[in-house]
Amino acid sequence: MVDRCNYLHLPVLGVDFGATPDNEFRGRETGIWYYNKRAEMWGSMREWLAGGMIDDDPDLAADLCAVQYGYAAKNSRDCIQLEKKDHMKARGLSSPDDGDALALTFAHPVAPTDHTAQFVHAPLFTSDYDPYAR
Repeated sequence: MVDRCNYLHLPVLGVDFGATPDNEFRGRETGIWYYNKRAEMWGSMREWLAGGMIDDDPDLAADLCAVQYGYAAKNSRDCIQLEKKDHMKARGLSSPDDGDALALTFAHPVAPTDHTAQFVHAPLFTSDYDPYAR
């Protein structure tokens, strides 16, 4: 997906789920450490969901409840690690694609925008389609 977006000159930032988590500072403050980027994103999403809102989507709700977690040692710390997708498959569950998609929105902090900024790149195509037309 990232390669395709790059090919289309769309601004995109790839996220490697197995990469080292970014928020080392927060771990020192809270004492909560994450094993990898995926666990960190799901942890950030969990915190946000305490006050945030999502659509009433049964598939998303099933994904969010299906993934189990445990602890693994990394750098002499007990870190939260999410269940591997292979283990979920062995339990008869499918990959939590919708849950991972939502978690990706927590990969990196995003600064608020004024919503009046123009795209850096010109549109690659034009269309007469109007989603609000009746």
